[in-house]
Amino acid sequence: MHFMAWVWWDRGLDPAAMLQDIGERPFITVGCAAFVLMMALAATSTQWAMRRLGKRWQQLHRAIYAIGLLAVLHYWWHKAGKNDLAQPLLYASVLALLLGWRIVAWWRRRA
Repeated sequence: MHFMAWVWWDRGLDPAAMLQDIGERPFITVGCAAFVLMMALAATSTQWAMRRLGKRWQQLHRAIYAIGLLAVLHYWWHKAGKNDLAQPLLYASVLALLLGWRIVAWWRRRA
């Protein structure tokens, strides 16, 4: 929905305007990268894809951690231009807490 609002309302379905925006505004570049990566995860989130990819499925889906970081960075850069970092800081804190929780769980399983 967020991506389509940008494509439709902000860029008027104009591919040249979209490419220009992606090239000129880093927060758009990062947001588009996160979107493309999320599409790869969505496309491989079926039972068929899980069977077909085997162990590589889990490796691919671990990209969600990087995607989460890209999403927070996208929002952070967007709001930094308006000097309004309260909400991005909250989202970054929640993501850091969740990733920290995962790291602690992983560390305990190793021991």
